[in-house]
Amino acid sequence: MASAVTSKTVTSRVSLIYTGALIVFLSRFDRYQQAAVAAFKRLPSDLVTWEAVLSEVCFLLKGNVTWLGFCCAET
Repeated sequence: MASAVTSKTVTSRVSLIYTGALIVFLSRFDRYQQAAVAAFKRLPSDLVTWEAVLSEVCFLLKGNVTWLGFCCAET
């Protein structure tokens, strides 16, 4: 007896987040920070970035932010 094989396509919407967007979002002193927060809230998807972006954000903010349990501290 042949079994029927069904395939279901699952689509996930993701937004790639780059350094500039994260800098503005995380920096309390950026004049566009409130607009960035509002824009992030409107995104209808998961946010995705990668380690190199997080490293660059930490370097550029130099101790001015603590985010997701790790501190972007100057060493």
